[in-house]
Amino acid sequence: MSTAPRVDDQTYPWKRKSNETNVSYFEPAPGTREQNNNEQEKPPPRPPPPASGFPYEQHEFHPRPSEAKPRSGHGFFYAVFGTRQLAQDDGREAYIRVTIRELLIYIVYLALTCILTFGTTSSSSYYFTKVMMDLFVDQQIRPETKSFMTFRESITLDDFWDFVEGPMLDNLYQQFLYNDGVVTSAPPATTPQVTTNGVLFENKLIGVPRLRQIRVRPDSCEIAPNFRQLIRQCYGEYSQDAEDTTLHWRPLPGSAWTYFTESQLYGSSYWGKFATYSGAGSYLDLRIDTVPPTPPGGTPQPSAKDITREDIKILKRKHWITRATRVIFLDFSVYNANTNLFCFVKLIWEVPPTGGVITSWNIQTATLLRYNNWYDLYIILPCEILFCIFTSYYLIQEFYEMCYEGFRRYLKDIWSYVDISILIFSFICIAFSIVRHIVVQQEIERLKIHKGVFYPMEKNNGSIISYIIPVCC
Repeated sequence: MSTAPRVDDQTYPWKRKSNETNVSYFEPAPGTREQNNNEQEKPPPRPPPPASGFPYEQHEFHPRPSEAKPRSGHGFFYAVFGTRQLAQDDGREAYIRVTIRELLIYIVYLALTCILTFGTTSSSSYYFTKVMMDLFVDQQIRPETKSFMTFRESITLDDFWDFVEGPMLDNLYQQFLYNDGVVTSAPPATTPQVTTNGVLFENKLIGVPRLRQIRVRPDSCEIAPNFRQLIRQCYGEYSQDAEDTTLHWRPLPGSAWTYFTESQLYGSSYWGKFATYSGAGSYLDLRIDTVPPTPPGGTPQPSAKDITREDIKILKRKHWITRATRVIFLDFSVYNANTNLFCFVKLIWEVPPTGGVITSWNIQTATLLRYNNWYDLYIILPCEILFCIFTSYYLIQEFYEMCYEGFRRYLKDIWSYVDISILIFSFICIAFSIVRHIVVQQEIERLKIHKGVFYPMEKNNGSIISYIIPVCC
C-alpha cells in the first residue's frame, strides 16, 4: 500500500481535519528508505506572509535609529518647512503626507522654471537669425561675375574687400524699395517713405557698424639663421604678447591708423579659431544717415552709403591691411521693433601666418527689453516673482533641516549637495536677470543721448540666461 506524505498542520491548517479523519498514514522508521523518499517529496516551505498588506512598510520606509533625536512637538516651522528626512521620525502616515506635499510644491516650482526658460524666447528669433545669415554670410560677393563666392567661402584678402564694398554696403544701406522709390530719413508726408539706417527697412541699426583689426609686431617670431639676409621681418601667430601696441603704426590721421586699448574701446575678448583676440586694435566707424533731406532746388548731399564707400576706398588704397594683420572684425547691432528682438552680428576674418583668410561669424538674437506687452506683465513678471518666493522658501527649508539634524549629519546626505547646487544656480539666475535689466536700460538711455556712436551691445546680451535656468531644474 502506497503511503502519502504527512501534511504539516502548521503549514497547511485547512487540511488538519481531513488528515485526522480521512487520511491514514504511517511514519516509517528514521533512516529507512521510505523516510528518505518522504523527505524528498515534501514541498518546500512557504515564505512567511507579510505582517500587513502594505509593502511600503517593509521595503521603502526606514525609520531613523532609536538614538535619533525625538521630536517634542509639531510647530509652525515643521508644518511649513518640514521635509521627508525629518518626517521619518513621525511614522509612516506623516512621512507620506510630507512626501506628497513636497512633490506638489516641486511640480509648481518646475513649472515656473519651464515658463521662465521657454516663455521668454520668441519663435521669430530663428527667422531673424536666418535672415542675417542669408544677407551677410551666404550672399554672393561678386554676382556680376556669376561666381558663387560668399563670405562663408572667402579665402583671400581680395574677397574681404569685395565683401565690404559689395554685400556689406548694399545690406547696411538700402536706399531703394522694390518700386525704385528712394528711401529717405524724413517723416512720412504725402508719399509713403521708409526710415533709413536699417536692414531690410525693418531692422534699426543700434549705433554705428565698426571695422576693427588687430596686428602683431614685425619681430613676433624668430627667423632661421640661413634666411636672415633675405627676410628681415617675421610676423608670427597672434598672442597678447605679440600684439602690436604702437600708438601710431602709420603716420596718418584717424582712428583707423591709431592703436586703442581694450578699455578705451569698451571691448571684450573673442575666442576665434586660431587664438583668443583682445578687444583692442585700430578701427573705422561706418557712417549712418544723419544728413537732412535735400530741400527742393538745393544741392543733393552725399548719403551715408557714399561717405562710407569713400572711407573704405581710402583704407584699401593706403593698405590698411598688411602682413601684420591677424584678424578683422565687423560688428553691428540691429533692433526689430515689430518683434522686440535685438540681433548682434559679428563677422570675423582671421589671417593666419600661412596667408589667406579663415572666416567665421557669431550671430545672436535676444530679447533684452522686457515688460513691454501684456504677456510679459501678466505672465512672465508674476512667474518671476513666484520663482523668487519659491527659491527663498527652499533656502529656509534647507536651513531648518540643517539646524535640526546638525551640520555634520546634514552633509552626510548626498541629496543635501544637490539642494545646495539648485539654490546657488537659482540665486545666480535671479541676480543675473536683475543686473541685465539695469545695464540694458542704462545703455539704451546712453545711446539716446550719444547718437552715431558704436556700442558693443553684445556685452549686455542676456541669452546666456537660457542656459543657466535649465540647470536649476
